[in-house]
Amino acid sequence: MLIDEELINKYQEYSFQRTIEVNPDLFSFCPTADCGYIFFWEKGDNPDFLCPKCDNRYCFKCRVDYHSSLSCEQYQKWAKENGKGDQLFEKLVEKQNYKKCPKCQRWVEKASGYEINYK
Repeated sequence: MLIDEELINKYQEYSFQRTIEVNPDLFSFCPTADCGYIFFWEKGDNPDFLCPKCDNRYCFKCRVDYHSSLSCEQYQKWAKENGKGDQLFEKLVEKQNYKKCPKCQRWVEKASGYEINYK
């Protein structure tokens, strides 16, 4: 009676969200932007999850879009081996003296031609 109904609803929503956040091994959000579907998962359940709200397939164990052609162990090994791609690319462009195009910001190698000054 002393608290506004809107405030009670906000508190309940916060409590619900917090419960999910502190129990990541039990609950998860669908990773699709703005979907918001929440689901329950127990260890041993199939990690392949098809969201009934947005139809996105999600791997709960790896917490990524489902990797149907790889097992979770294969995917995790691949992700570990290939997770440094951006760092390796940065080293390559530094070594090769590539530059970013001032107009489109894509990496380019100047082989010949005139320099154009974009303003």
